[in-house]
Amino acid sequence: MTQGKCGVWYEALAAPRSHFEVSSSLPTADWGLFRHFETCTQRDHAYWGAMRDRIAAAENNGLPGQLKKLKPLSSIDQSSEEISLPENICMIRTVQGYSVTSSKERRSYEEKLRPKYEQGVRFLDENPMKSRCLSVRLLRDEKPMRGRPDTETIAWFASLVDLENWVHHHRTHKAIYTAAQQHAVCFSPEMHLLLSHEVAVVPKGKGKAMYKNCHPDTGLTRFLS
Repeated sequence: MTQGKCGVWYEALAAPRSHFEVSSSLPTADWGLFRHFETCTQRDHAYWGAMRDRIAAAENNGLPGQLKKLKPLSSIDQSSEEISLPENICMIRTVQGYSVTSSKERRSYEEKLRPKYEQGVRFLDENPMKSRCLSVRLLRDEKPMRGRPDTETIAWFASLVDLENWVHHHRTHKAIYTAAQQHAVCFSPEMHLLLSHEVAVVPKGKGKAMYKNCHPDTGLTRFLS
């Protein structure tokens, strides 16, 4: 909020299935984009380019980002009107759920995996120019349903390539991946921790956002007007 007024905002996108990708540690995911995709087992997940291979339109280096240079905007340049998102800007929503885990698995997640995850989110938030992550927010559900997400992160990258660069090259994501693999090995085959993500690449003219009476650093307003 600014000046005691109520702040309102939204971020919206529309894209065909060829621009989406979903992945979940549990086969029971039935919310968000998972409602529109058939459940299948992914035997190969960790190789370079796996995420891109699951986005049909992104194969062969498709969906190049159009936002080339990032420049933080001053509060004077920021607009309270609806803004159009650049072509092929990339959104990722990651989800964590632990309501059906055993106390031992929940404790392991809280002590070993969650700190690595939150460290990665902090890096993206504090280093937008380096990571080319325009916006990232960690959310917690106040009344989560059993077996559903308890926390999630929504992040916007300038392009799919920028998301790939962080995922495959930066130490913070390598730490997340290593901790997640160690967790899976420790609790397999009875792992009940929900880890999932949804990735969307926005076609030209199909993304929009608006921030009214919001703090200057809210969402995408730091870079887009």
